[in-house]
Amino acid sequence: ILANVWMSGFIARIDPATLEIIGYPVRYTFDPACDRFPDVYVTPAALGTHQGEAPFTVELKAKDMTGRWTWDFGDGTTNEASVGKHTYREGGSYRVTAKQGEKTYRGTVRVEPGMAPKPLTAGVRNERELVVTFNEPVQFDKLKLSLDSGAKVESWRAGSDGQTLIVSLAGKPAEKDALTIDGVYDRAQSPHRMERQKIDLKIGAWPHSPDGLVFLWESGNLSNLVLDPSSGSMRSYAVKPRGKAHYDRFYTMQVAGGAYVADDANQNLLNELKKSNALTIEATITTDSLSQEGPARIVSFSTNGNARNFTLGQQGSQLVIRLRTPQTGDNGTNPEATLFAIEAGTPTHVVVTYTPGKLVAYKNGVKVVESNSVTGDFRNWSAQHLVFGDEYQDDRDWHGSIEGVAIYNRALDANEARLNYENYQVIVNGRLPLPRVEVEGKLVARSDVPSLEQINPYREALVVYEYEVDKVFFGNPTVHKVRVAHWAILDGETQSVGNLKPGATAHLVLEPFEENPQLEQFYISDTLDFDLDTPLFYAVAQ
Repeated sequence: ILANVWMSGFIARIDPATLEIIGYPVRYTFDPACDRFPDVYVTPAALGTHQGEAPFTVELKAKDMTGRWTWDFGDGTTNEASVGKHTYREGGSYRVTAKQGEKTYRGTVRVEPGMAPKPLTAGVRNERELVVTFNEPVQFDKLKLSLDSGAKVESWRAGSDGQTLIVSLAGKPAEKDALTIDGVYDRAQSPHRMERQKIDLKIGAWPHSPDGLVFLWESGNLSNLVLDPSSGSMRSYAVKPRGKAHYDRFYTMQVAGGAYVADDANQNLLNELKKSNALTIEATITTDSLSQEGPARIVSFSTNGNARNFTLGQQGSQLVIRLRTPQTGDNGTNPEATLFAIEAGTPTHVVVTYTPGKLVAYKNGVKVVESNSVTGDFRNWSAQHLVFGDEYQDDRDWHGSIEGVAIYNRALDANEARLNYENYQVIVNGRLPLPRVEVEGKLVARSDVPSLEQINPYREALVVYEYEVDKVFFGNPTVHKVRVAHWAILDGETQSVGNLKPGATAHLVLEPFEENPQLEQFYISDTLDFDLDTPLFYAVAQ
């Protein structure tokens, strides 16, 4: 099955790795709207689909091919042979055909340009250990390492993911230091050597180490790259909003009345965790209230209220975890383990680790739980859905914000948990505070609320209303009239703000619109008269 793309009534074959069009678009519908599904099944090519880095040699032959065939390799080269053996020197997508009489077989070859690997990051962990991450799987031959500070290298080893180098030092590196690397090659058929490189060390990188990282989501404006074990390359997973879920100005998940779903990650998550029988869940969370129960789902790999592999949730003032093993059952409730107390409105860094018979939890970098109450491995895990802020099917809604999510196929140790907390605090503390304004206002004018058809193919939209300010509860607005951008449509559903009529009173919590860059991508209906003097705000809550 090849990936396909719908383009306003057209369909074309695309390369599933690069999303580049490799076939000719064919018109399937004549409606002006944008068609997004269903995907179209394409019978696999008889000669297969092949991918490598130039120079890349292929040997192509279908099972029932006999005798000599006329080969066209798609790069201007042809020959006659029983096997289609050819070396591609240049990058590109090539369509291969083999003909014998009236028979024609086809295949596709995707060749990446021949390029040497590149180091992406070099971070310090455990004070005397460096982790270098490369942009592709690498190998080492006569590796040479040195630091600007003169710190001595004791030993090194390749990371289990194939894209990392782990270096042990005899002493601490300097606060501002750099690592020089030589002797690195990629894993192409004809390996490419990386020129000697110097890379600055990052002190305080989050996450501290990519070892065992299966899923990563720091915030919605970042690439959130993680190694895909099936392809050996870096990728990100689509995390899609549902219901009223949306990003705040720091692109953190706001999940009250909704959720974020990462179905792209389901299969790799299941495969990697079931294989390792070890798990770490890390997240920075802020709960809106301590009256949430169910438990309310924060990070859950589950399907409904009775089937899961794991769930990190909130039960009153406590965080709890349900973890499925043959001993705890399909719902992971025999027992459900209580972790620690949290505070409303306060960010909490959570790390929960499990290896068979040992459950450990860290709150803000400090170990607070070590228990043997949960036993068993992950042999009975099954296909589930990775969800943030709710259950996949049943209503277990959690009100709060989620960011800095990392899921590992190993147990982080105490030092790693502390470092990840400290390093994520640098991110949180680096955010400039933005005073909010809390007012009561009377609606005096409103823009037209768009319909779903008007914003098609989008499923979210904002609408601008104008209010006269009657009361100020918090903040100090300098004007008596404000314009406010409200969510009018979320996940294809019209919101209650669309029912407000002129003269209605609304309680509003506001931030300056220009300080919320996450809103720039959305449709905004503003049919009010032009007015430069009235400031525009965004309704954080109403």
